[in-house]
Amino acid sequence: MKTLQIILVALTVSLPFAFWGLAYEFSYFKIVGLSVFDTFSYVHYILSGGIWVLIFFGVIMFVSTVKKFFSKNIEKDDWKEVKDSLIKTQFADVIGQARFGFIISVIYLLTVIYFPNNWFSKALGSQNLLMSMVIVQLFFAAMWLSPQQSKFAVIIFFIISIGACFAGGGVGHARAALELQNTVVRDDYLVTITKTTDGKFTAISKQLNLPMPLMLKKLFAASN
Repeated sequence: MKTLQIILVALTVSLPFAFWGLAYEFSYFKIVGLSVFDTFSYVHYILSGGIWVLIFFGVIMFVSTVKKFFSKNIEKDDWKEVKDSLIKTQFADVIGQARFGFIISVIYLLTVIYFPNNWFSKALGSQNLLMSMVIVQLFFAAMWLSPQQSKFAVIIFFIISIGACFAGGGVGHARAALELQNTVVRDDYLVTITKTTDGKFTAISKQLNLPMPLMLKKLFAASN
C-alpha cells in the first residue's frame, strides 16, 4: 500500500510538468504539420516541461542573486519582508491579480496564434519564459493566501495559465524553425525534426533513459 502511495504521489507531482510539456510540444508540432501524439510519450512531456521550469528558475535565481549582490540593503532578509507583507494581506485583495494573470495568459496565446506572422508575433512567441514570470508574480500571493476550499481552483488555473504561456512559446519557436534553411530544424534531447525535399517535416523521438521511469517500474514490480 505504501508503494502504491509513492507511485501516486510521483505521478501527481509529474502532472503539471507533463501538462506544460504537452502544451509546448503540441503547439510546436501542430505548426510544423505533425502530431505530437504519434511521436512522444508521457516521459517526453515531463522532460519537456521540466527543462523549461529549470531554465525558468535558473533565470530567476540568477537575476535575484545579481540584484541582491548590488543592492544597498544586501543584509536584509527579503523573504521575511515578503512573508510579513503577505500576513497583512487578505486573499480577497489578491485573487483579482490571479484572475488577471489568467486573462493575460489567454490573450498572449491567442495573440501569438492569430496575429499576422511577422516580426512582432515571432518576437512575442519567444517570450514564454518572460510571460511565465509575470504569471508567477500575479498568482503567487493568491496561492499562498488561498483558503483550503479555494486552493485547488487557484493552483489549477495557475497551471493552465503557465500552460498557455508555454503553448504560445511552442507556436513562436516552431514558426521560427519554419524559416530555417537547414534540413534539420530541431535536434535536442527529445526529438530530431527534419525537413524533407517536398517541404514537409518528419520527427524521430529520442530514447530517454531516465531514473524516474525506471524507479516507477521497480516500484510497480515490488507492489505486485
